[in-house]
Amino acid sequence: MIVIVIGGSAYAFANGKAGAHMYRAREAQDGLHETYQAITHGFKDVKLSSRLRASLVEQDLRRQSADYARSVVRGSTVSLVTGYWGQMLFLACVGAVAFGGDALGIPAQDRVGVALAVLYLNTPLVTVLNIGPVLSRAVVALRRIGEVATLREDSETVVDVERPAVVDEIGVEGMTFAYDAASPGEAFAIGPVTQRFARGTITFLVGGNGSGKSTLGRVLAGLYTPDGGSLEVDGSALSPNEIVAYRENVSACFADSYVFGRLRSADPEVAARARYWLRELGLDAVVELDGERLIFDGLSSGQRKRLALVETLADPRDVVVLDEWAAEQDPENRHRFYTDILPRIRDEGRIVIVVTHDDRYFDLCDHLVKLERGAQVFVDQPVHN
Repeated sequence: MIVIVIGGSAYAFANGKAGAHMYRAREAQDGLHETYQAITHGFKDVKLSSRLRASLVEQDLRRQSADYARSVVRGSTVSLVTGYWGQMLFLACVGAVAFGGDALGIPAQDRVGVALAVLYLNTPLVTVLNIGPVLSRAVVALRRIGEVATLREDSETVVDVERPAVVDEIGVEGMTFAYDAASPGEAFAIGPVTQRFARGTITFLVGGNGSGKSTLGRVLAGLYTPDGGSLEVDGSALSPNEIVAYRENVSACFADSYVFGRLRSADPEVAARARYWLRELGLDAVVELDGERLIFDGLSSGQRKRLALVETLADPRDVVVLDEWAAEQDPENRHRFYTDILPRIRDEGRIVIVVTHDDRYFDLCDHLVKLERGAQVFVDQPVHN
């Protein structure tokens, strides 16, 4: 009984230490899954920023992987050593009975029986001890589930090409692009499209569903390489490698943009701009900026979309592409987006390209490019009220 009490107490203590390591491993694993999700769902944003790619890999993936590996090794080692400790303790008990019976006051004729009894106890006790690590992992998982229940609810080769500077304008010349399809009837193509987008202007890309306006926006962001024609900067066509480098000139917020909860850079200017836009978009009370991290919980879909816009606008770049950003906003924020936010971005000297359906605000842009079934229909210069 003394051996069982001592061994059980030591095992419980060590198992608690192992459980703490397993809990940290589970937290690191959750962080890894979040980073995988960010890379998967936010791959377009990741492609547009080398700093974001580097921070996701160096600061998140590598750190979380190292934390996970370290915690798993430590927890597993403690569990393994503890299990062997328990078995050695019982074998020592058998040895003590067999060879130290006189000191323990066990008559010689009873020693074999006591030793066999201890040996028979060993198997069920070891079985119970082996269940310990499994129960520890189960407890950790249950705690994590409980924490979640309390809530309210491309990899790419880096090319050594200098980033092409945008001095006056970007554009497409005879640009065509087609999606791969399983059958010819499912194919969709856009173009040829020819259009220029100058600094200090707002251009609306409009058209019905399936017209190709979002595809054109992604070509202008450098996410899609044209099949024909060219993407140009200041009249010079970009090569595929130059398009990859050109993306560093683009800030974008797409209809399916992922909220990373972090800024694209730790630069003080970026942090200052983030605080400014958090205030302007009414998020400063629900989102906290900690270094380059944006800390938040339980945001609505509209708030998350506004936070995605904060991440986009905090890092000032030459080209800003916004795809159906106002679709999930309430009327007040939608109106402010078109009448106040877009003009402010344009007045900073940026090229602003907006994919939109909101025809009541068409007169607020400098140029209107309409597409129908992938073809450019016309370019209009609205009359401002």
